[in-house]
Amino acid sequence: MNYSVGNKNKVAVIGIGLRLPGKSNSPQEFWNNIKNKFDGVVEIPKDRLSEKFYNIGYIANNKGGFIDLNEWLSFDPLFFGIKPSDSETMDPQQRMLLKCTYEALEDAHIKPIDIRGSNTSVFVGCCSLDYKAQLVNDGPLLQQETSYHALANRVS
Repeated sequence: MNYSVGNKNKVAVIGIGLRLPGKSNSPQEFWNNIKNKFDGVVEIPKDRLSEKFYNIGYIANNKGGFIDLNEWLSFDPLFFGIKPSDSETMDPQQRMLLKCTYEALEDAHIKPIDIRGSNTSVFVGCCSLDYKAQLVNDGPLLQQETSYHALANRVS
């Protein structure tokens, strides 16, 4: 195998949109957390645990890195051309990705309309489909709205 580091194709990261633990919702907030040596790990917020499902007294680890719950809940589907009824079953990762993509374009001073139909790539990494397991409704769009491929497709 050839693992040469040379690459003829140039890649430029020109805008950033992010949501990270520690209320890092912008590159500046993330940088401030790094400068202040804050890793974003906090005690589990009360709104993240339900005593119905966990025995609070027996949790071995009571800390984690959490994205602000309001960030997950605040989404304007009409702004992104999505019907509100469709957004109800949309994986929250898709909602967050759309918001962060828009912010990355803003950060790069690019109007979304200016790149429509352009030769632009979308690369997305995700780690789980937890939301799909929570949905009771098995409607016709459930696979589209909760699958891995849908993340990059929503943006493109």
